[in-house]
Amino acid sequence: MTTAQSVVRFLMRGCVLSSLFLVMAIPIMAQTNKGTIKGSVTDQNGAVVQKAQVTVTNVETNAGRTVNAGDDGLYEVPLLDPGKYKVSVKAPSFPETIRENITVQTASTEVVDVTLTAGGVGGTVTVTSAPNQLETETSDRGSVVSGREVTELPLSGRNFTQLATLTPGVSRVTIGTLSDARANNNGDPNAGGQGPGGGDGKADVDP
Repeated sequence: MTTAQSVVRFLMRGCVLSSLFLVMAIPIMAQTNKGTIKGSVTDQNGAVVQKAQVTVTNVETNAGRTVNAGDDGLYEVPLLDPGKYKVSVKAPSFPETIRENITVQTASTEVVDVTLTAGGVGGTVTVTSAPNQLETETSDRGSVVSGREVTELPLSGRNFTQLATLTPGVSRVTIGTLSDARANNNGDPNAGGQGPGGGDGKADVDP
């Protein structure tokens, strides 16, 4: 084998390995604990307000991010840490409008539409939002478990995965219980808790 052929084969193998690493990395990159706040900015007549300045602030850390609404009045602020937020909107000829009590959960998308009302420029209009009860923007589901819950909730063997059952729609599947064994043995009352054919769970010992 010539040196040129060896180099070509080495480069081809490197390309294949790089492609594999890239494919494996895509699902990992897609998983995130961040959330998003997005919405529209309109006036009291329903007309879009272009180029409004939208500031999203984490009320717990006071960290804020500012974006401008587009020509269609829409804005979006992604990659937000879970927590409590407020959204303030400023636009010429309108008083500043603030939406409070916005909760961003893990992998959630919160829609916060802001309506600017005519009034004294330089004033502030504050609107306290009710927490969203239904997630309509994405099928992803997430939940935040507080540190107090982690330390104080009774967990069998301190198995942290049991905390997932605190999320709505998540249930725990128990395998090998007495009821499961009987169901798998056509209702045999002598079936034990070790699954089909489990007996009474005791080891058989030959005399």
